[in-house]
Amino acid sequence: MFKIDDKVIHPGMGVCTITDIKYKNFGKLGTKQFYVLSPLYDTYKTTIFVPVDSTKIVLKKLLSEEEIIDLLNKIDFSRSVWVDNDVIRKETFFKILKSGDRKEVILMLKELHEQRIEKERNGKRLHVNDEKILCEAEKIIHEELAFSMNISIEDVGDYIVKHINK
Repeated sequence: MFKIDDKVIHPGMGVCTITDIKYKNFGKLGTKQFYVLSPLYDTYKTTIFVPVDSTKIVLKKLLSEEEIIDLLNKIDFSRSVWVDNDVIRKETFFKILKSGDRKEVILMLKELHEQRIEKERNGKRLHVNDEKILCEAEKIIHEELAFSMNISIEDVGDYIVKHINK
């Protein structure tokens, strides 16, 4: 169980601080214990309530700088996760994104960026679903790496590329 002031990854909102843990009644859910989250990189001052026992929204502990470096060093960047069929790719990439498996999400990001570059060379664009997943994945991975590595969100892409090119 997390505690107040812990930093966590919310699968849709990125890096959040747990500002409170309290019991609340949300209608058909009944009275349950909730984590109260505040997204770190949100300018709208959003408040998120996640049931402590939720199996749908799984909060993850942020990786440390050492864990991130180790993770990047262990990723096989030559492995492809690309799926040619648009419908199957959407399902596959959505599962990767929701799994929170950082290795797979980073590989997916690499593939999407490579596909974007290739399509742009041919005067085309990424499929709208690919763009959406790319944006969501970048938000989550870039926020975590920026926070844990103490770098700006804008520098995360370059940081990952340096590891890919090692």
